[in-house]
Amino acid sequence: MIMFEKNDDYNDEISLIDLIKLLYGRKWFIIKFTLIISLISIAYSLYVPEIYKSEALLAPKSNTQGSLSQMTGSIGGIAALAGLDIGSLGAGSENRSKIAFETLQSRRFFSEYLYENMLVELMAAKDWDRVNNEIIIDQKIYDSKKNVWAQNENGSSGKPSHQKAFKKFQDIFDVYENKLTGFITINIEHYSPHIAKTWVDLIVHSINESMRQIDINNSEKSLQFLVTKLSASNQVTMNNVFSNLIEEQTKIRMLADIADDYVFVTIDPAIANEVREKPKRTIMVMSSMLLSGFAASLYILISQYYFRKRDNFKKKNLD
Repeated sequence: MIMFEKNDDYNDEISLIDLIKLLYGRKWFIIKFTLIISLISIAYSLYVPEIYKSEALLAPKSNTQGSLSQMTGSIGGIAALAGLDIGSLGAGSENRSKIAFETLQSRRFFSEYLYENMLVELMAAKDWDRVNNEIIIDQKIYDSKKNVWAQNENGSSGKPSHQKAFKKFQDIFDVYENKLTGFITINIEHYSPHIAKTWVDLIVHSINESMRQIDINNSEKSLQFLVTKLSASNQVTMNNVFSNLIEEQTKIRMLADIADDYVFVTIDPAIANEVREKPKRTIMVMSSMLLSGFAASLYILISQYYFRKRDNFKKKNLD
């Protein structure tokens, strides 16, 4: 039994059969309401631009600098006096990959390596022309014919700032690490699957280049320090130490110059996905049908409860 209200004067109970009869009697209202909402949902799902996702699977590169970590102990104290950290070049691959993982999500990395390369398609794109494989640019934001950003109301350039672009980038970019395997997945969502793939490739290349440049800069500082110490030293033993360290630093610099996958090795490269990521039209339509049918049934039940309560109240006052 389903109770709407019960008091001493009136028994406002309704059986399950009465409930089914009530809903069946209003079946055309439920069907019409569900049909209208479903049609709206279909129209909306067809209107919303399609979004494609491209992703790449990366693995941290094995440490090739083991010899450096062994030899830095003899010079670490001396280098520290000069404010240099040559030991960082001998850091384990796990530590370097963690630094690279956090760098990927930093505002500085986006500003230095990605901002200028993806700004127009990131901030001004509104759809993708599949036939011509062209990005549809919102001309109110960016004039693609003149290649200039629309002006603000005060007459200044409407070019998005680094902060605004980075915030938008965070909405379409995702990177996560598999704690069991240590593998890292990078993915980008965009109107164009080709742009999404290009950007994933750009990010992978840029993070390797960023970490490579850091190690090259550190290596150059270390070499300058070691050469200076070598020229100033009169002890044969220390000269041999400095010479060996210079040789090792030169090897590190050479490896940094020639290695393409410096921090991350690409296991599964990005592709231009042929299947859209969203909108998931079937799920949207089916969900809207179920929710609208439930909402219509709930409305009928609440209305019945309201009118039943109102009639009972009037009847009680008349008595």
